[in-house]
Amino acid sequence: MRMAQAGGLSFEMQVTPGPYFLGELLEADLSLTNNSSTTYTLGGPKVAGPCGAAVYLGITGASRPQYVLPVDDKISCPSLMSQLTPGETITLHEFLPVSNTGQVTLQSGAVFMQTVTGPDGSRSITPGHSPLDGLWPSITIAVAAATPSDRQITLQREGTQVQIDAPAAALAHLYYMYNVSCNAFQGGTVGTGNFAWKPISTTTLQEPNCGDYGSQVIQWLYAVSAPGYAIASGHVGS
Repeated sequence: MRMAQAGGLSFEMQVTPGPYFLGELLEADLSLTNNSSTTYTLGGPKVAGPCGAAVYLGITGASRPQYVLPVDDKISCPSLMSQLTPGETITLHEFLPVSNTGQVTLQSGAVFMQTVTGPDGSRSITPGHSPLDGLWPSITIAVAAATPSDRQITLQREGTQVQIDAPAAALAHLYYMYNVSCNAFQGGTVGTGNFAWKPISTTTLQEPNCGDYGSQVIQWLYAVSAPGYAIASGHVGS
């Protein structure tokens, strides 16, 4: 665990223990507490998801080989902000694919917003400063290129289903993310999905339907993992 305190704010960061390897799904618990008398505005929602989060964790220090998540975990969102009131704690549960090998740094942070009044009296909200600037905790970890044999998850397609084969310790902690492209009712194509790691209690994935978006699935992209295990992925369609 890493901690930082300043100006009445306290922050805690805890991540999946190592050893670490490329393509692993890292789990992070991030907690920001406001013990001051000031209400702060943060850029991002209080729940981690495809629209980002008020408090985040990123990976820096690029080294090859690298891993790129084959499923899209971002969507176009309006600008979202959150209020951190006196006495309040924001706790976020985030997932991060380990994308680089070698010595990499897990860096936490948040964007504090401020209201600025222009010469004409107009007001706008822009990124500002916080008591934790320069103090946000980080962790440097060593990331191996090879996946340990006991940390692998495999997927087997059977028609419109995908069977998950995972170690027993991972089965109770499986997460699933998908994107799907469909023929749109009005013509052309449209895409949808869950765009975030969602817990599942099954070892069988069913091909999603297009719902109100379209009539036929063109492509289904999927990824499955558990914290501390390799991300397994695949696709149906072109």
